[in-house]
Amino acid sequence: MVVHSHSASHPSHDYVVPAWVSELHWTNRARWDKAVSFLKQLTKEDRVAVIYDDDGDGMSAAASVVVGVEHLTGHRPFWVTPFEHSPNYIDDLLPQKLQAEGVTKIITVDKTVDQKSIEFMHALEKVAPVLVIDHHKVYRDYDSPRFTMVKPQLVWETEPSSCPTAIFAYTLFSCVVDLSDRDWVPCIGIVSDSSYPRWKHFVDASGKKWGLSPVENDDPFASPFGTLSGMIYCTQILSSYQMPELLELLVDAHHPQVVLDSGFRALVNVVDDEVNEWMEKLRTSIQLFPELELAIAVVKPRHAIKSLLINKLSREKYSNWNLIMLQEVANGSRVTLSARRQDFKVPMNEMLEFAVKGLPESNAGGHIPAAGGLIRKEDEEKFIENVKLFLRAHYRKKE
Repeated sequence: MVVHSHSASHPSHDYVVPAWVSELHWTNRARWDKAVSFLKQLTKEDRVAVIYDDDGDGMSAAASVVVGVEHLTGHRPFWVTPFEHSPNYIDDLLPQKLQAEGVTKIITVDKTVDQKSIEFMHALEKVAPVLVIDHHKVYRDYDSPRFTMVKPQLVWETEPSSCPTAIFAYTLFSCVVDLSDRDWVPCIGIVSDSSYPRWKHFVDASGKKWGLSPVENDDPFASPFGTLSGMIYCTQILSSYQMPELLELLVDAHHPQVVLDSGFRALVNVVDDEVNEWMEKLRTSIQLFPELELAIAVVKPRHAIKSLLINKLSREKYSNWNLIMLQEVANGSRVTLSARRQDFKVPMNEMLEFAVKGLPESNAGGHIPAAGGLIRKEDEEKFIENVKLFLRAHYRKKE
């Protein structure tokens, strides 16, 4: 999607460090400063491509990036598009597409570009200088004069799973422009990625500032920010062609209530009904392996609700279990995977990566508490065997 040019009223290149940055324990301040320098060097002549993941974290991060780029260049990014959710994660033809568009700067948001080959990254930086803003596992710490990658764990002493890209990108851009009137936007990604406990003060302060009802019973998903997160997921599920429109709404809205009062909210009720329907079905159909703290759920929903469903199931019933959810796609030839564990005791990303290793046309990745992937339907049994192998080995180490 091309976001149309819209002049910024007060471009600024001042280095306005957010208060919480001074409290961080730095491990690589030089890398952070390199990313800040990338942003400071943006000019009105730049044709900036912003390429993002369209989940709750990626969308809210992208909204902050788009606003930040507009402040720095005086106009919206030239080329804004989500990555396709595909077995390859990132289109191999992306460099050629960007080259054809005459892009002069590339910013990727909430995607593991480093999971691609080194040749892909070389091809990308040949097109234009690249800034990768992400919070997933580091697969390849590539850095060059034209390629800058920042992840929380590359610059701070932190667990990246608890530092969503939304707050990470907001923090980075806030070092160059004043985004204080947009502080509600990263709260959506924080809640979406289950990181409210770490960022409780920030989220609560923002909610109070904007007159939103507070988080009650430590359940941010029942708060307005949880509703906003749900609106992103439900739009992705029921009306994906409207995702660019929703991003523009997040960028343009002067108040979170503008988004909450939009037509996108009606989609939440449709999805909630089906999620609750499957919560009831799984009371009797879920497979449990207590000795491995393993729970396996196979679902065949009418809509693509798997991520929302496993999040709810994990939070409410299986927070201390290794919960895996399987759903057939592509006319039954493929199976999408989701894994959750709320207490961080078993790394879901490593578990899935181990379980798909050697399986043709498969992929997996994510975070310690939440991960996902894809396998062929014919490899489902082998995948489950591999999960059990991983867990047995993991628990033996703990003995």
